[in-house]
Amino acid sequence: MRERRIEDVDTLRALAHPLRLEALGELRAHGPATASELARALGESSGSLSYHLR
Repeated sequence: MRERRIEDVDTLRALAHPLRLEALGELRAHGPATASELARALGESSGSLSYHLR
């Protein structure tokens, strides 16, 4: 995997939350998923995942 340097403050802020990083990792590992599918995979509520995906 190629490393990327992130310098945009908004992008850094978006990735600062642990659940968002976990969701990103899940999407990278398994491909596209709905908020409900991600929630089940990560043991979170679909509402919480939906909020963080926005």
